[in-house]
Amino acid sequence: RNWGDMRDQSKSLGYNVIRLPFSNAMLQAGVMPSGIDYSLNPDLAGLTSLQVMDKIIAGAGQRGIKIILDNHRSTPSGGPESNGLWYTSEYPEDRWISRLEDAGRALQRQRYRHRR
Repeated sequence: RNWGDMRDQSKSLGYNVIRLPFSNAMLQAGVMPSGIDYSLNPDLAGLTSLQVMDKIIAGAGQRGIKIILDNHRSTPSGGPESNGLWYTSEYPEDRWISRLEDAGRALQRQRYRHRR
């Protein structure tokens, strides 16, 4: 499905909050997303994972939908980390905190743009 259609459907069903899961790995510079059907979402083609996240946050804000950032895991994949913690040896706790701050800044950028 097209991501904009899903966003519009969420709004039409009365939702006012979206949980946006992300991994620390996707916040690194130049990381490209996988699993997007670009034939249905051509506006996402060529965007980094962080740029897609920005676009989702902006689209939600334009419709009055709030975002809950869900730092779901450190490494790319689905489900919880195998160690059961929020950090790994590849993404130690201080890096985890730094990436969460990066995600918060992305959210703040979009909130500022939406208010202008």
